Amino acid sequence: MSIIIDNDNFVIHVPNSEASIKAQHVGIKDRSVGQYYLSEKAMLVNSFFNNMSGSFYIDFLRTRENLNPLLNRIIDLNMQNVFKSKLVDQKNSMKSLKWILDSENGFHKIDFPVITASSKYLKFNTVDEYYLVFRDMCLGDFVDIKIVRLSKDCFVMYAYDNGKFDIMYENGELEKWLD
Repeated sequence: MSIIIDNDNFVIHVPNSEASIKAQHVGIKDRSVGQYYLSEKAMLVNSFFNNMSGSFYIDFLRTRENLNPLLNRIIDLNMQNVFKSKLVDQKNSMKSLKWILDSENGFHKIDFPVITASSKYLKFNTVDEYYLVFRDMCLGDFVDIKIVRLSKDCFVMYAYDNGKFDIMYENGELEKWLD
């Protein structure tokens, strides 16, 4: 897993093994770490996040705008069988996003993530159902998460298409995963 910290931006590349099982493509065992590996950057991450204090939000509007075209492209190319969920969970998540957007103007405040005791992982509260909807949208290897620091103690997170699906599709690399 790679994380990139650049000024006020924190990017998490979501590898397949760290995506939720519902968001994984085929090719690995049904298990998920459920956390994001920090690559020995725990102190830098802690500093970026103001010692893990402040307000933390998910931007569902931007996430939907960023991921809806990717999901539609996968379906149009008839490649949903590449994913363990066949994208059923992601389609349901898109429906949930519509409800979230109608009720909360696109932003939802969540608990601040924590750095695990081993200082190896960044972990989000998986009890929060809104976060679970967000996490299930983050397709393994094909979606990245960007966290923007708006101020010293305010952070907004959204997901976006990292372009890897299109590259792998064009190179014929996805066919090996089809049933």
